[in-house]
Amino acid sequence: MFITQTVFGRSDPATADSTAAGLPTTPGGDVAPSLFVSIDADGTVHLTCHQSEMGHQVWTAMAQIIADELESDWVRVQIRQAEGHPRYCDQNTDGSRSVRWNLDRLRLTGAAMHAIVERAAAERWGVVPATCRGVQNWVVHESSGRRVGYGEVAEVAAELDLPDVGDIRLKNRSEWRYINTETASLTTPLIVRGAAVYGITCGRRECFTPWWLGRRRCWAGLGGTTTALYWTFPAFSGPLNCRPCERLWASGPSAASP
Repeated sequence: MFITQTVFGRSDPATADSTAAGLPTTPGGDVAPSLFVSIDADGTVHLTCHQSEMGHQVWTAMAQIIADELESDWVRVQIRQAEGHPRYCDQNTDGSRSVRWNLDRLRLTGAAMHAIVERAAAERWGVVPATCRGVQNWVVHESSGRRVGYGEVAEVAAELDLPDVGDIRLKNRSEWRYINTETASLTTPLIVRGAAVYGITCGRRECFTPWWLGRRRCWAGLGGTTTALYWTFPAFSGPLNCRPCERLWASGPSAASP
């Protein structure tokens, strides 16, 4: 699945170098909000997960981290899968490290976006940003009680510069709303409704053929002593990255055994 990343409706592909704007690279990679967050005019918050959902609820976990610092209303959150791209840095999903490697990074991402929507609301009202507080998809002006939805300031927010890292306030642990808290799954409803998109059905020839269908094995001697096993896939015309197998393949399928 390939999805264009957006910042509050922008359709320009985001790259880490062009959007970081001084925000730090933390363990896990760049914290640029445009890589992970977009907000529609109706207040829907789209969060992009750069890790692979494999039934372990990583979509929900990644969204919990960003949405908490962004102060999004969970019912307004929608998740989407990132494409595989270097701008996301390490997208390898194994070893129970998705949260461990991305917690700080995604907290900063959500908090940076939170600061931006607060500043956008402050400009709308002509007040100091410090007097505004983003809470559950609303920015509230504390002294007057005025409030405006995230979606209503999205267009203005899209034009603002990212805050300096020193101006980003992360929540204290006691303030966490979703992190480390039982939260409704973002994947289960899609699975139950039959709306989930799996790798096997994503429509790209390179990735829809599972390894257990139509597989063929090719044994090739390496150095005269080592025997290596290689799998070939029907979606491809021959073995992958296997010089010994390529030689056997050239002799015809019967050369691959057993």
